[in-house]
Amino acid sequence: MGSKSLVMLGVLLLGCGNAQQEKLDSAQQLWQTARPASYETVVRRSCFCGDVDPYRVQIEGSTVTSAVRLTPDGVETAVDPGEYQDWFTVEGLFAAVQAAIDGRVDHLAARYDVTRGHPLHVDIDPHAGAVDDETTYETARLDALP
Repeated sequence: MGSKSLVMLGVLLLGCGNAQQEKLDSAQQLWQTARPASYETVVRRSCFCGDVDPYRVQIEGSTVTSAVRLTPDGVETAVDPGEYQDWFTVEGLFAAVQAAIDGRVDHLAARYDVTRGHPLHVDIDPHAGAVDDETTYETARLDALP
């Protein structure tokens, strides 16, 4: 590959990163203005990590106050809120997207809610040639709490 081709490839990759950064920045701004003080969300992480069940999580301010694992057979298992995962919160999902942008992953696709800005679906593949390193985050719903 010639130096001109490498420069064009660099510009294309930089442009993709900038577009993702702009989408993230816009979503975060929208979230800051539309964010409810307390909310409940159902979020799921799919990866080669074993635990792929969705969680129903309640957040007050930026603190997880309740987390329940929802299994396919209908069993709900409470999770100690002090042991929550970062991706349980909208801010944690934003951080995962930012880390992917900063890490220049091979593939990043993120879709955000047009009303509140929270991530709806995030696909991250750090290395296109690697197997089982992909992670997907999905937010099934997000409801303001009284």
